[in-house]
Order: sequence, then C-alpha cells, then structure tokens
Amino acid sequence: MPYPFLKRVLDLAFVAAAAAPLTIIAPFIAAAIYLEDRGPVFYAHKRTGKGGKTFRMLKFRTMVPDADERKGEIIHLNECRGSFKMTNDPRITRVGRFLRVTSLDEIPQLLNVLMGHMTLVGPRACSVPAQDYAAYQLKRLDVAPGVIGPAQIWIRHAHFDEKVELELVYLDRQSLKLDIYLLFRALLVLLRPNGV
Repeated sequence: MPYPFLKRVLDLAFVAAAAAPLTIIAPFIAAAIYLEDRGPVFYAHKRTGKGGKTFRMLKFRTMVPDADERKGEIIHLNECRGSFKMTNDPRITRVGRFLRVTSLDEIPQLLNVLMGHMTLVGPRACSVPAQDYAAYQLKRLDVAPGVIGPAQIWIRHAHFDEKVELELVYLDRQSLKLDIYLLFRALLVLLRPNGV
C-alpha cells in the first residue's frame, strides 16, 4: 500500500485510540486554564502548511490573554528565527508553564490531524510565510506539518535553519517505520521533565 495512505491510517488510528483518555484529561486542563485568568481555553495561531497554505493550529492557551498585543514589548528578545521563542517568557501563565513542560498544550493539535491540516509526524508547523523560505527549504511544504517533528526528538533547541536541515533529511527517508519510531521516541521524551 502507498505510504501516504498508510500514514493517514496511522494518524486516524492514533487519534481514535487517544480520544477516550483525552476526553477525561482535557476538561481538567480547560478548567485550570480558565480558572487562572478567566481567559479563553484555546489558542489558534496561523501557521504555514502543505503547499504554503495557512491554517489555524490549535493549542491549549499557555500565555496571558493579551500575549499577542504584548509581544511588541519583548520582540527584541526573540531567540529563534521562524517563530518567537525566548527563555522565561513573562507572558506564560503558571498553568501554561506546566502544560508546556509536559507538552499537554499540544493535545488540541490532534483535531488538526483529524481535519487533515496536520499529520502526527512531519516537519513542524511554522509561522514563516512560504515566500520567506530559501529555495531548498520549500520541500518541507510538500507535506502536511507534524505534531511531532524530528528536530524535537534530536535537537530541540536548534535554530530554524538547523531544524529545516533535519526535516529535509526526514523527508528524504520518510517511511511508516520511521514515523512509528519517531512516535515511540516522542513518547519516551514526554516522560522526561521537559517534554517534547
């Protein structure tokens, strides 16, 4: 059977298997987020997906409700090209810090997988517009972005260009066996204190 078909079957099987336990966990997470500051539970951020098309990637909200408005105050502290990242971002809430450390904030992305915007394993969804990619980097837009990316497993704190290099290696070697291996590795990483 062709790899894309098997990959989609793996995506749907995983989402189906995860649905029952997550319907128990998710309401508690949602309640904790809401009770901390009475803000929205979910955060939908525009990301660049397959073919350069944008979509809204879902996450449990981990920052204060006006985080986007306050970004201008700290933009000069950005530590990463491709998305805004900084150590000890003051906009992260107490509940949000826990969710990030445990990677529980990523759970809503399984809805993106169900809708076909994302896949379980692939290049990480990025906010960099397609026109800002170098020509050789565009290959990462040939496939749906992943909830789990190879860079998360092997070089978590790398810069954007380094992550893209690793993702291109993954794309050259992708197979169902490699996807299952990366999923297994991700589960092991989740058991560590810093999550995926």
